[in-house]
Amino acid sequence: MLFLSGSGALTAFTSSAGLAALGLISFAGNTSDAEEVQVLFSLATTFGLIFLLLIPSIILAAIHLLGKPLPDLNYPWFLRVSGIAFCLVPVFILVGFLIMRTPPAAAFILPWFQLAVVAIPIWWVVELGRQGLPPLPSERGWGLFSLTVTLAMPAIIIIEMLLVAGIVAGIFVYIGITYPDISQQVLRTLERLGNSSSMDRETVLRILRPYLSQPGVIYSLLAITAGAVPLLEEFFKPLALWFLAGKKLTPHEGFVGGMICGAAFALLESLGAMGNPGTDSWPIVAVGRIGTGILHISASGMVGWGLAQAWTEGRYLRLAAAYLLAVGFHAIWNMTALVAGLKELAQFSPVLIKQFEGFMLVSPGILVFLAGSMVIWVVRTNQELRTPQY
Repeated sequence: MLFLSGSGALTAFTSSAGLAALGLISFAGNTSDAEEVQVLFSLATTFGLIFLLLIPSIILAAIHLLGKPLPDLNYPWFLRVSGIAFCLVPVFILVGFLIMRTPPAAAFILPWFQLAVVAIPIWWVVELGRQGLPPLPSERGWGLFSLTVTLAMPAIIIIEMLLVAGIVAGIFVYIGITYPDISQQVLRTLERLGNSSSMDRETVLRILRPYLSQPGVIYSLLAITAGAVPLLEEFFKPLALWFLAGKKLTPHEGFVGGMICGAAFALLESLGAMGNPGTDSWPIVAVGRIGTGILHISASGMVGWGLAQAWTEGRYLRLAAAYLLAVGFHAIWNMTALVAGLKELAQFSPVLIKQFEGFMLVSPGILVFLAGSMVIWVVRTNQELRTPQY
């Protein structure tokens, strides 16, 4: 743990400092526009937060190696403070939206609001799930967070990239053999994207317009997003819990440990997704990432609870049910969020207009309902785990 957390913290610190320095140089030398500077500072603050959050596991691992008594870093007032902070998140979103309309200020100030908008809801949901339960030892809780950041997250990214690359390569081979003319057209499109001097959203959409009208493209995108991705992520997100497989975890330890793994994943994914949204879409993305954080925490809590049941009591069918339920929630969320995001592309795609128009209209309501349902599930599971049989 000391090695993994230490190397991760060193990498995060040097990345944060380097990106911040590059952002300052670019801003002072006018070598890039304000939007690019904002991206650099967003990444710098993200790596800075990772550095700070890896420090507790470094300290606790060092204390353990020295044979000293470990401090308890679980405080009962965390839930109250996180709840108050969560109530302020709408204010942060509004202020962030106003700041974003002044690009020079947004480049330096907005990244800090993004940290608050992403991190506070994640913290609140974790505290909501573990309230009243016997706390995990501090070394174990921070260790799960660190292992997710340094091992599970890179593994998921690499596997998903390989999966997408494999699917795309397979599609190219199939098109090249079956439809040679289309294959040449795809290559020309890729060349146009590579040679385009202006890679703004409108330019990309105009180049991709012929493909967005093809049912196969839309359905393949849905299959990857709502099929392969949930299966992979829900399997690998609680990867850090496997280091505790021989510790006879109780159900509440598996549940809370899974939530911590999901929280670490959600934190990094959401901060990465919010690095460069458009001015008008920033509040929508911010609200959406709150729901995504709730999804990842609750789904990983399900799988962690199932793992503890399987390891301690041999209930492997319950583990399978928990995993499939988490995948199901994740798949529905991804499909709904993708369809909601495709609303802007509907003008280019008759397939979207014809088959998904009604779904697009109700998709925001479905996402709100799913997020609320998952919060209720976390609270109900917490209450159940506090009963005497657990």
